[in-house]
Amino acid sequence: MRETYIILRTDPTQSAQAFTRGTGFRGPPGRLDAPLRFKLSVEALDTKEIAEVTRDPSIAAAPKMPVRLVAPRAVATLPSDIDAPDIIPWGLQATGALTSTFNGSGVAVGLLDTGVDATHPAFSGVHLEERDFTGEGPGDQDGHGTHCAGIFIGRPVGGTRIGVAPGVERAFMAKVIDASGAGTSASVMEGIDWCVERGASIISLSLSFNFPGMVEELQKNGYPLELATSHALLSYHQTVMVFERYAALLEANAAFGKGALLVAAVGNESRCDENPMYRLWAAPPAAAKGVIAVAAVGEPRPDTGEYPLAAFSNWGADLVGPGVGIVSAAMGGGLRRMDGTSAATPHVAGLAALWAQKLLLLRGTPPQPYLLRQHLVGSGRLELLASDVRSELGGGLATAPGR
Repeated sequence: MRETYIILRTDPTQSAQAFTRGTGFRGPPGRLDAPLRFKLSVEALDTKEIAEVTRDPSIAAAPKMPVRLVAPRAVATLPSDIDAPDIIPWGLQATGALTSTFNGSGVAVGLLDTGVDATHPAFSGVHLEERDFTGEGPGDQDGHGTHCAGIFIGRPVGGTRIGVAPGVERAFMAKVIDASGAGTSASVMEGIDWCVERGASIISLSLSFNFPGMVEELQKNGYPLELATSHALLSYHQTVMVFERYAALLEANAAFGKGALLVAAVGNESRCDENPMYRLWAAPPAAAKGVIAVAAVGEPRPDTGEYPLAAFSNWGADLVGPGVGIVSAAMGGGLRRMDGTSAATPHVAGLAALWAQKLLLLRGTPPQPYLLRQHLVGSGRLELLASDVRSELGGGLATAPGR
């Protein structure tokens, strides 16, 4: 019997010391004379081969896990006759994107989601490259990917600006979630790898590894609950390790033109509106070291002007972004409004594109992920958040560069 594994092979002739010296998520990586060599693959392994790869220190391996969409908590399609200029993009105002002198021009980005409606006017003039990793075919059959892409890079629609970085000219859309809202960790890793190879410097991910789904799948295959839970827990841990090593390799090789900043949603499973104790921590990939984890806030409170954490938003974030009542592109045309950390994430990824443009103009070369991370996290405004949640939300509300 064979099992599908994600395999990340690094060159065993490159010492562990070189690997350590070349990676660092808190500051500049150490000097490397050549890029660290690695190869990502998805392979069907038998029991003997699984034992071999898990013992090899030059290999990080994990069984394929189910992945689910970070589904929106509320969806509302806006009437076609609505007066679009009257729609106030509060998220763009809160983050300073509306008044920033930067728009993401010259920055290539990637997005992993349900695909995109490339015919939507929000993407007019953008060189979109799409690739399907689900087997369903290109295009968006759900609408989630189109909405997230609109927040990330969308042009104005009907006189309303919806995108944080509407000046981005090149975007790579990896379809890794199908119409049912399901995908696999293997497709996610392959999608990220494809975006990096195409030249994306920022990648937005509004998805999470589905631990409960894997337990359920194993039970359907005959595993007792206790064994299914144990096996899924090991797989979850191994998947996070593969993701972290891959992120570290991107960090190390950025100086050689193969690096990207990963921005991911923490998830929408918390229920703090029912009970303040019903809160969950960030789900991978947002929980992995080296990834910018994004939580969601709602519109400012009228009495204090502070931004409250959305009741559905998981915790453990590096930054927060607007994620309640966010208007963006609707599949098939027009606009719709959504709630979710899946909307907050492309806000922050778009802000990263603005910072990348500023650094590109200042330095003449695309910024390395560690430098971009420092400026993005440094832009956080913790004092803007509600006082009862500040200690749990990293750097605060991400903001755009002014000049």
